[in-house]
Amino acid sequence: MLQTHKIKFVSELLDELKSAPPLTAAVAMDLYDFSSAALESTASMIKKARKGVKKGKVLKAFSVPTAHGGLTYVAVRERTSRAFQAAHAIAAKRKYDSRSDRWYVLIDAIDTKNPIDALSPLIYSWREDDGEAANSAQVASLFNSHQVSVRSGKRVGAKDDDDE
Repeated sequence: MLQTHKIKFVSELLDELKSAPPLTAAVAMDLYDFSSAALESTASMIKKARKGVKKGKVLKAFSVPTAHGGLTYVAVRERTSRAFQAAHAIAAKRKYDSRSDRWYVLIDAIDTKNPIDALSPLIYSWREDDGEAANSAQVASLFNSHQVSVRSGKRVGAKDDDDE
């Protein structure tokens, strides 16, 4: 269904995920569960993040909870170890704060034509941890990323209801 409902950025992302290793390709399954409106919203956030980096930001990030965990999308100016470390720190914060066992970090360097330049799974059981809580607080003080809620549970192409 998504193949017939092309949404720029999200379709490119899903095309790239088709060839990812099984452990990381699971994020594509989460995206397939998004409603059309959620996919459009995600595409809009990707576009906004990329635009912010093109205008001079070092990175722009947003996080989206999914049915099985969540993902953090980070647009970065260039592929550097420092940018990748920052992206992982933001994703780890979101994973910890949401008490999730599974989270993904998707990194998009705008200096390439690839929709994804790095994709890493953060898959381990959540447990309360003073060190993780301190890291989360430190990341929150350094980065102004945001987490959004999207409506999932319907396949793309299904009619969206407005009864919320």
